[in-house]
Amino acid sequence: MGEDLYREVQHFALQIDSLREVLRILLERGHVPFQMDMSGREREVHSSEDPLDFGLGTLFVRDPDSNLVEFIEEGHGIFQRSMRPNAATS
Repeated sequence: MGEDLYREVQHFALQIDSLREVLRILLERGHVPFQMDMSGREREVHSSEDPLDFGLGTLFVRDPDSNLVEFIEEGHGIFQRSMRPNAATS
């Protein structure tokens, strides 16, 4: 699956200021956010204290219609500066 994950997992992503803040809000409202790796494996996040370092380092949640939403924090997970192409030269 690997590289094909993004073609197989249809979703939309929102860039947010703080994954921790979004996590807190989602948990307070009874949602079960999770993290996903490039193979599509999921790890649920049940506490605002849980590490956010699994897989892509982003958060996902499904809305009531099962649409998949991803939350991205610039500088976290795969969106760290060191993960960008040509990061060593910038």
